[in-house]
Amino acid sequence: MAEPLAVATNKTKIDIDSHGGDVFLVLEGAELHVCSYVMSCAYKVWRAMFGPHFVEGRTIRCGQPLYLPLPEDDTQAMTVMCNIIHHKYQFDVPSSEPEFFEKLAAISEKYDCSQALSQWTALRLGPLLCALETGFNFGPLLLPAIHFDDPAMFHKITKLMVYAPCEPYVVPSSRQNPFGISTASQDLLPEGFLFTISEKEHELKKSLVLDLELLVKRVLDKKFNTYTQVPVRGPTALSQNSHDRCDVCECDCTRLFYFLKQLSQHGLFPATLALETKSLAALLSALKACDFSVPNQLHNGRHKECPECQPKFSTEAACILNKITNSFDGLCLDCVKNGPLGASKDGKIKKCRIAHEGFLGFKKEA
Repeated sequence: MAEPLAVATNKTKIDIDSHGGDVFLVLEGAELHVCSYVMSCAYKVWRAMFGPHFVEGRTIRCGQPLYLPLPEDDTQAMTVMCNIIHHKYQFDVPSSEPEFFEKLAAISEKYDCSQALSQWTALRLGPLLCALETGFNFGPLLLPAIHFDDPAMFHKITKLMVYAPCEPYVVPSSRQNPFGISTASQDLLPEGFLFTISEKEHELKKSLVLDLELLVKRVLDKKFNTYTQVPVRGPTALSQNSHDRCDVCECDCTRLFYFLKQLSQHGLFPATLALETKSLAALLSALKACDFSVPNQLHNGRHKECPECQPKFSTEAACILNKITNSFDGLCLDCVKNGPLGASKDGKIKKCRIAHEGFLGFKKEA
C-alpha cells in the first residue's frame, strides 16, 4: 500500500458509509468512502493499520479524514467488496462477465475476505454455471470457483479445460494465458493445477491412440486356422469364401485400408505426430469426422461383406469416442483442499461434496 495522501483528489466519490465513514480508499477510478472500524473487522491488516501504532490510525484518531491510495486494486471489484463488507447489498452489479468475478476473487484473496463474499457470489455464479460449455469463456471463473468455494463450478470447469480445443496445440502448463486465465490469477492458483490438467489431457490422448492401435492390431494379428495343415497362399487366401481355411479375408483388408486412410486424412495417423501436435478436443473431433464405411461400389460384383468379418470399424470407433469423451468428469475441490486422506487443515476428515471414486486432486510436478 502507498503512503496516505494529505488531501482529497478530484476523483468520483462513492459513499459506502457516509455517516460513520472516516477513510477514503483512493482507487484508479474513484474514491470509496468507508468506515475504518468495519474494514478492521473484515481484514486483520486493516485492523493493524487503523490502530494506534501506524500513521493511518493516528490520522483517524486525530479526527482527520484518511485518504489511502490503492492504485493497483480494481475499482469495480473493490467497490463490490466494500459494499458487501458494510452489509449494503442494494447496489448495481457492475458486470456479469467472468473477468469481473476473476478480479473480485483476486481482491478477496488479497484482503482475506473470500468467506464474507461467498454467499453473494454464489447467487451470481449459479446462472453462469448453467451456461458453461466448451465455447464459453470459462477460464476466468476458475479462481472464483476456488476462492468462493464452489465445488460444482470447479468440477465442471476442470472437465472443460481437459476437453477444451487449442489450435495450434500447446501443453496447458506451457501456455501464456491458458484458458483465458490472467497472469496475475495464475499466481493465485494452487500448486500443481496446470500440471494436473496437462497430465490428464495427455493421459486421455494416449488412451485414445492406444485404443485405435489395438483396433488395427486385432486384424493384423489374425492367424491362419490351426486346423489347416498346409498354409493357403495366393489370392484364394483372401477370398470371401476362405473363412474355413483362413482367419483373414478380403473384407478385413478392405476395411483396414479405408480405416487407416481415414485416420491419415484426419491427422490421427501416424499416432505419435497426432499426440504431439493436437489437443484432445481436436483428436476427438477428427475421430468423429472419420467415415469408416467402405465405398458402395466395392460391394458390387465379387466383393461382398462377410458376416464373420470383425471388427466393424465404425462401431468400434464410436465406442472409443464415447469412452474417451466420458472418461473424465472433472477434479474435486474438496480433494484439492483436504488432500488425498480427506483431512482438512483442522485435522478433521471431511466428505467430498461431489460424489466420485478415488482421489481427484492435484499432482505436483516432479
